Amino acid sequence: MEFAASMIDAWRARRAHLRAQRIRASAQPRPKPAPISVLDLDEEFDECAAALDDLLKRWHRWQMGFSPVPVCGADPMFRNVKASRTFDTTSDAFDAELNGRLMEAVDFQVSEMPDEPNPGGRNGAYRSAIYCLAKNLALGASVWDSPRLPKDQMERAIVVLEARNILTRRLLAAGGM
Repeated sequence: MEFAASMIDAWRARRAHLRAQRIRASAQPRPKPAPISVLDLDEEFDECAAALDDLLKRWHRWQMGFSPVPVCGADPMFRNVKASRTFDTTSDAFDAELNGRLMEAVDFQVSEMPDEPNPGGRNGAYRSAIYCLAKNLALGASVWDSPRLPKDQMERAIVVLEARNILTRRLLAAGGM
């Protein structure tokens, strides 16, 4: 019990220290931002695309570890028990919990994306495009495809790009990116 109390006290002290650092940093005058050039926008786009790619890779790996049905032979009393994380430090445990919550948010945002053709004629299989993109990113090669996506390569690329844009906007609005 004393160990848990000391861990909580250490965590609170760390939070107070970080909060004080943020207050000191915000009190200093900030330099004026430089004018934005087209090259800066390209770099920001590349960073955002790389962040989304990394998030989709991690989400796909996280999703592959999820089992909606309990393992065969699981006792109902112990079905939802998590393994002990005593080997982790407090920050590792917080990081694991944060990563799990982030992956749940990504999973929710992807599951809410439309996956049917739009009335205007353009294919709206955005969820299928994200699933295929995540599989391909996790594998490191472009081998997965979906029958819901257009056969034409250019149209397929447009649908995938639109799906990436929709997901990026959703994750930014939800605070996941």
